[in-house]
Amino acid sequence: MRIIGTDAGLQAYALKVVGDRPEETSALGSQQTPGDLVSLSQLAQEVQKVKDHLNTLSEVREERVAEIRGRLGRGDYYVTAKELADAILASGDLSPANW
Repeated sequence: MRIIGTDAGLQAYALKVVGDRPEETSALGSQQTPGDLVSLSQLAQEVQKVKDHLNTLSEVREERVAEIRGRLGRGDYYVTAKELADAILASGDLSPANW
């Protein structure tokens, strides 16, 4: 079964909605619609500040990377097979691309 011509009602509604806007009906454009006002609570503002601060932090712990690189260079960094397996399982992503 095929229904044809269902968008005619939507088009008429869309034209009415656009025509009801004061900025569309004013010939001189002197009318302006009031804007929406959003007010955030103090807690929401603090949460946003913390999120912004966290976004500036690096996900890489540079000092830890430098320590491991140094130990690798000196040859005194060893990881047992069990430690490696535990780390892989703890990561939750068992795809070989992440090994």
